[in-house]
Amino acid sequence: MTRRTHRKARIFLRLCLVISIPIAALVLVVVGATTLVMRQTSVKTPHATIAAKTATKKSSGQAAKTAPASGSSTPNLPNLSGNTADADKQTSIAAAAQPATDACKLLTLSAAKQLLGSGAVSSAPTDTSSMQASDTSLSACAYTSGSNKVQLAIRAPTSSLGKSENAAVFGSGKPSNAINVTGYGQAAFWNPDEHTLNILGDNNWYVITRGSHGSQADAETTAALLKSGF
Repeated sequence: MTRRTHRKARIFLRLCLVISIPIAALVLVVVGATTLVMRQTSVKTPHATIAAKTATKKSSGQAAKTAPASGSSTPNLPNLSGNTADADKQTSIAAAAQPATDACKLLTLSAAKQLLGSGAVSSAPTDTSSMQASDTSLSACAYTSGSNKVQLAIRAPTSSLGKSENAAVFGSGKPSNAINVTGYGQAAFWNPDEHTLNILGDNNWYVITRGSHGSQADAETTAALLKSGF
């Protein structure tokens, strides 16, 4: 090999060395940057996982508090008074305060026995067709014991017109010889011609008779016994 050849070879090697150093430095920079990014990612990932788990637990806890237990129904609203016994008592009082429109629920067999004696039995009411009117309902109940009789008829309004018709009985429709009676319902009078005690109570017209020739005193005794229903 000639000297010229050796010289060319040495120049080539030097060029390769000069070129390889920057390339190696660039490779080192790239590798270092990649390693750094991977480390940062590995550090952030656990924190993100922990945060996600925490959020999931909070969400589950809130859902558990909000939703009713499995298999249970929606809880009933509490009584405003907080006392069931008081609520039942108030309901009973309200029901008792409602006016009776079924004559036999007001004039019971027990009440009839107090008025007529233990031999009192249910019987057919005397004709009450004269009491019939539009926008009203009619109910009657009667008991007898021998020749003694007690009867209660009730005409209840089914509309505002019916209320006016019942009120008229104690106003313009009242007999001229009627005897006003106090202490029963909104108004009351004794009809001496028909031997009936007429009472207006909560817009209902109550008619009490103690037989075709019953007395006012006997009728008022009956009214006193049934007074809570007017």
